[in-house]
Amino acid sequence: MKQNAKKTTVAAILAAMSVICIVFAGLTPFMKLSLYALASFFPAIMIIEFRGKGAVGLYAATSILGLILSMNKLGILPYIMFFGLYGILKYYIEKIENAFLQLILKGIFFAGVFAAAFFLLNEFFFAEISLPDVGTPLLFGGAIIFFYFYDALFSAVVYFYLNQIHPHIK
Repeated sequence: MKQNAKKTTVAAILAAMSVICIVFAGLTPFMKLSLYALASFFPAIMIIEFRGKGAVGLYAATSILGLILSMNKLGILPYIMFFGLYGILKYYIEKIENAFLQLILKGIFFAGVFAAAFFLLNEFFFAEISLPDVGTPLLFGGAIIFFYFYDALFSAVVYFYLNQIHPHIK
């Protein structure tokens, strides 16, 4: 029973921190991606603290609360489609022992989400704007490079948490 109370308390605190980041991302005209990236670390903390359990529930709760509380309902889509899910998927993908396969699977996930977002935005919001033929591949290439930097940063933050913060929580 004591473990369930601890898990519920930690999940509530992490959810509150995620929702704060999501709501501020909807309010500020800048730093949106940084706030979504910050919000993406909280499900990873849930994974670390409870060995993978509860992170999906935390993601679902923060997504729903973010939709309810955020002024910018469309602006929460990056969290729902990518940032909120990424830490959870990263945890399971990195259980695969082949590092190259890990990179490929993470890249496929990102490329799929990015392509869906790109084509949906292009279709519904930027239909009148045409990019030159060279623009789309460069955009995708730059996005993939940015993603792998984000993945490395995510790993560094998780490593820092595991080695500097987690030992003091027990």
